[in-house]
Amino acid sequence: MTHATLPYVRKLAAHSLEEAVRRSPELKGGLNTYQGGIVHQAIAEALGMEACPFK
Repeated sequence: MTHATLPYVRKLAAHSLEEAVRRSPELKGGLNTYQGGIVHQAIAEALGMEACPFK
């Protein structure tokens, strides 16, 4: 598992979250919340809330 996730951890450590997602868009799929809002559509729906887009 470490071998698979380490490249992403390094990107997150070296860049802001926004830049890391820009460089590796697949990171966005694992993002549930951002700046106080729920980004993940399924989680927002399960909680009866509206999803906030990640910018």
